[in-house]
Amino acid sequence: MQGVVLEILAMKRQSIRALTQLKSGNVANNCWDTTPDLNKRDVLPNLFQRLLLWRLFHWKFFLLTLFLGGQMFNQNVMAADSKEFTYGSPSFSPDSEKLIYDRCSSTGMCSMHVLDIKTNTLTYFQPPEGQLWFSGKFSPSGQQIVFVSVPFHVNGQLLSGNRDYGNAQIAIMDSDGQNVRMLTNWPGYKMAPNFSWSGKKVAFVQGDLRQPGSKTLATKNDAYEIDIKTKGVRQLTDSKFFQMGRPSYLPNDFALVVDADAPSQVAGISNVEALWKHREEMERKYNHSRVYRFDVTLDKPGAPTLMFGKLIGASLPAVDAKGQVYFLAQPNKTEEISVYRSSFPEEFTSWGRMKHLQTRATAVSPDGRFWVEVSKPSLEDDLNGIFILDLAKGTWRQLPVGGRAQLTNP
Repeated sequence: MQGVVLEILAMKRQSIRALTQLKSGNVANNCWDTTPDLNKRDVLPNLFQRLLLWRLFHWKFFLLTLFLGGQMFNQNVMAADSKEFTYGSPSFSPDSEKLIYDRCSSTGMCSMHVLDIKTNTLTYFQPPEGQLWFSGKFSPSGQQIVFVSVPFHVNGQLLSGNRDYGNAQIAIMDSDGQNVRMLTNWPGYKMAPNFSWSGKKVAFVQGDLRQPGSKTLATKNDAYEIDIKTKGVRQLTDSKFFQMGRPSYLPNDFALVVDADAPSQVAGISNVEALWKHREEMERKYNHSRVYRFDVTLDKPGAPTLMFGKLIGASLPAVDAKGQVYFLAQPNKTEEISVYRSSFPEEFTSWGRMKHLQTRATAVSPDGRFWVEVSKPSLEDDLNGIFILDLAKGTWRQLPVGGRAQLTNP
């Protein structure tokens, strides 16, 4: 009963925050794009009118696509030209020249794609029949990719409701798509894998699957770690977060940085009211930051430490090879969200962002040169696609992630 109450309170708080906090569309990703879409405080007066217009626009586009015989899918078009694809889970190769990401069609079919940033060449991986692959991450050597494999059930057509998230597994393969094998082999919700910098371990998120139709796939999420060679597993966190993104190791693998929200378990607190009061105190103290740091060198799960409380709404962190943390935040309540880079202790460098981004996921290149944001539209003028910031030049551009792709593993 306590868990149900905490979930209701967390959802209530998320709704309030989503409607009032982030002006330019920063919404943290819960591994497989399960976050609410209402996140623009400057459009609330006309929200329902704009949503209606958006639905009409989407329906007309669908009819136009049918009329053209599906030709949109056979052209090398930018993602902004079509709402038929959505994207997620970006990650750079160790040389910072390639980006692996998820691309999903309007029918629910998803696949892992790889973009060569210099040549704009696109390739993709084809999973075996009965599986969906997504949330890929390159190893530090670039020789392997870790990802999530989810079985699905076909009943006429592939729909998201047919995905068996209760039997999701963390898998690994060579970067050419060969030598596929499962790292995990037990039932349960598992998402968002990430290599350690040593390349010997993989962190991932595991939680309790929620009922179909819920706003998030899972709750009571924590980070776990599996040794690739021995298959030994240990729990890294013990906070039972309502939402949790992809964990990122700091260099030397001594700590994790992760986007998370609403812990339902805090050491020394067992009463629901006391826990809720503690959450509110932490939100005020750290200005609604969602960026947590955990020590993972201990024999037991590390205690969470919130970061970047000098800014407002810090979220969606990513770590480069030097250990610098990149994230999104507002400097104050009147200015727009910016991209920030922090070195320990908290010394910040910031960059401006493109307008109309509805950010679902982020990544930084290992060399610290590029930052990417995945945007999924909620309203008609929102951007759809993956957008890259050259941190050295301070310039943005859209990546051609919606074009034709060649099969990597025939």
